[in-house]
Amino acid sequence: VSGASSAPLGDPDLDGQGRCVMTDHGRFVVFNVYVPMHRDREALVRKMRVLRALGNAMDRQRALGKKVILVGDMNLKADRRDVVRRARVVEVDRILAEAADRDDGDGPAGGEPSEPPSFPQWKRDVVRNWDRIVSALGTIEAVPRKTTNPTTKETFDRFRARVRLGPGGSQYVSLGQHEDTPEGALGCYDLSEVSYDDPSSGETVVIRNRNALSVDVLAELMNKVCGARWDDETVRAVGDSDSAGINPACPAHRWMRGLLDGDGGGGAGKGEGRKMVDVFRSFYPKAEGRFTCWHQMKGLRYSNEGTRIDYALVDECLMDMVEPRGEQRLRCGPTRDGSKDEGAGATGRTDLDELGDAAALSATTASGLFE
Repeated sequence: VSGASSAPLGDPDLDGQGRCVMTDHGRFVVFNVYVPMHRDREALVRKMRVLRALGNAMDRQRALGKKVILVGDMNLKADRRDVVRRARVVEVDRILAEAADRDDGDGPAGGEPSEPPSFPQWKRDVVRNWDRIVSALGTIEAVPRKTTNPTTKETFDRFRARVRLGPGGSQYVSLGQHEDTPEGALGCYDLSEVSYDDPSSGETVVIRNRNALSVDVLAELMNKVCGARWDDETVRAVGDSDSAGINPACPAHRWMRGLLDGDGGGGAGKGEGRKMVDVFRSFYPKAEGRFTCWHQMKGLRYSNEGTRIDYALVDECLMDMVEPRGEQRLRCGPTRDGSKDEGAGATGRTDLDELGDAAALSATTASGLFE
């Protein structure tokens, strides 16, 4: 190490938050970061300010002839494999447009459709029932509820979404879970386009396109509003389809893709030598379920319903220096007797497809030993 800086972003306010440390190793520098998370527009504005400053700081080092390594908690997802299937986003307008382009008579009031393999039954369900879903969500409201902690008996004021169905809206149907605020109860059912005004550019930035829903919310609506019983196999097929992925409008996602694609998208910088590589994904492009973050209060680690938000990225020209693992396998968890999984030929689990969900769950939970 030839040098280090705790203020590499060049912004006293951001550097004062202690979110980034840069170490200089001669031919290359390493940025170790903790990017803030966001749950609302104001937090996203702060997050994008950090990401833009980080992109500029990396470019300044490249201008000095340095190669760049970026590691840490990025609090974003690079692609669809970095989020559990049920949380992937489906943009329904694309499915409706696809159905219209096919002109197969499968619109909301259409007749019996043909069955080309590229337009599966779950898409047909969406097209047939979308008007019903939109109508139901037009009645949505956040209803106050009292919940009780079963252990302490403490009560809480919560809210849950509710829609009206049936003739005259006489049937009430609850949606989602109990949330702390009305906005929390209603947010994931909002079909409108969401945007914010970027103070740095003065532009209006779209955060989410209209008619975009997560797979689990879409499945819930199909079940409760439309009576279309999507089983686990169907929900998995939706999550695995090309129609489900990361919210493409999210500015943080576009910033990350700008790094990985090298096209400067999302303000990530553009030009010679700026393309970066996700090292893990480069070696294991088909690996599913290899997450780094789970909702701890809900215990979702034990079902491996999480996200991958921690990354090691390197400038593309550095990949020749990255030591591959050779024939070693991804960790698949220990055997039940506690024998460690250290790769091929070890006494750990070798009975699982290392790229599949079962292996990822086994690794995440130490073959079920973490309970």
